[in-house]
Amino acid sequence: MISKINEELIFEYGTYILFPLFILYPSIQSEMFLFYLAITLIKIKKEGYKKSGLEKYIGLAILGLSISYIGNWNTKILKQIFSIAKFLVYPLFIYQFKPIQNIEKKLLYLFNILGVYGLLEFLVIKSRILNIGAARYYSYLGFVMDSSVVALSGYIFCFLYLIMREKKSNFEKVCGVVGTLIFSYLVLLHQVRGTYLSFVVVTLVILACILIKIETKKKIIVLLITVFLGGMVIKNIENLVKYNNIYISRIESIGDTTGNHSNMARLYFWKTAVETFKESPLNGIGYRRFNMNNVQVDKRYKNEFYHAHSEFFSMLAEVGIIGSVLWYFFKFKIFQFFYFQRKRFLGAFLLVTLIGFEIQTLFEVYLVAKNVYRYLFLLIGLIFTYLEKNKE
Repeated sequence: MISKINEELIFEYGTYILFPLFILYPSIQSEMFLFYLAITLIKIKKEGYKKSGLEKYIGLAILGLSISYIGNWNTKILKQIFSIAKFLVYPLFIYQFKPIQNIEKKLLYLFNILGVYGLLEFLVIKSRILNIGAARYYSYLGFVMDSSVVALSGYIFCFLYLIMREKKSNFEKVCGVVGTLIFSYLVLLHQVRGTYLSFVVVTLVILACILIKIETKKKIIVLLITVFLGGMVIKNIENLVKYNNIYISRIESIGDTTGNHSNMARLYFWKTAVETFKESPLNGIGYRRFNMNNVQVDKRYKNEFYHAHSEFFSMLAEVGIIGSVLWYFFKFKIFQFFYFQRKRFLGAFLLVTLIGFEIQTLFEVYLVAKNVYRYLFLLIGLIFTYLEKNKE
């Protein structure tokens, strides 16, 4: 019975369906995991397990989180760690299959479709205010404010596609331009300040890539244009700030540590996380336990104390120095692989995306809802497999 199943075909077309569907309806995450688990078990049954080289690093990351169970002895800790392990193994599942061919073009078309859909959902289909205080809308409602991470990755992909892909049809060029513009607009509309900072950094990184690739005469022209535009912005900065615009106000608020409640709460949580870490420095108070249910905080901030609003500080308090070192060592090895693949388009895409994402984790904890991590590790699995099995 199993021998008659074409698991490669099921994997490929299942991915075409589930990957975009998950972004639109992340509630299918359990069904998606079971799908990849089932076809992976069939593949291993037929051909045996193929080592990707990531196994030991994923194992260390899970071990680091698990050590926080020692001394805290709460089964909820293990349950939360298991939910993390379920997305960490996506690259191992995907590596068992053949890489999806022409994945660059397919992702370009996918991102363009997602960009158009996101814009329509934001503006027309079912956009609604989810956070009345910030008057904030979202383009992928299942991801809520985390959909800005999807928008940023789409921007990076389309922008890099334009400058790194040497052979492009006119249609691909149009898709690259349209996708870059749409996702730039979506990043702006989401009003997520961490994403704003990431957007600036990744744009500078991409522009640096352009400067490196082009000839000297063009470099001078680009630099002159950049200086001119930068000068215009600096010259008119006061007028821009005076303009009554919600986006300018959001950007202005980034550095406000005395009047902005969100910033003040973050600083308070970070300080509390350090104090909590000092009480249990080796393995922390238990993974996903730095919140209102387990740590006492000032009543002004209690209702928004779901985590430290920073992955680094949450990890420090929850899993201590051992777990934090192992978690970030795992992340470093992922980053290192794509750094060595940076001259290839897909390698550069994930490298820049991970840079942008890590900037955002300084101000948010995406390990709570986990949808962004599921999205990224599906991408990592697909692209890691493609790059490893199609070495230049």
